[in-house]
Amino acid sequence: YFKSLAEEVDHADQLFIFGPGKSQEEFKNFLKDSHKFQSIDIVLGTSDKISNNQMVAKVKDHFDK
Repeated sequence: YFKSLAEEVDHADQLFIFGPGKSQEEFKNFLKDSHKFQSIDIVLGTSDKISNNQMVAKVKDHFDK
């Protein structure tokens, strides 16, 4: 699963990963194990049961800083 996600974000220069539990940290570690992602700025956040609108607002808030 992480490999498929990594292919989707392989051209990013920044990532904001959030969600419930520890999966976002596991994904960050997976990415950092790859040479391709070592120079990318990866920020982790947490969230539990948010709506799509709340999700969009959270991403906009993070990248508008």
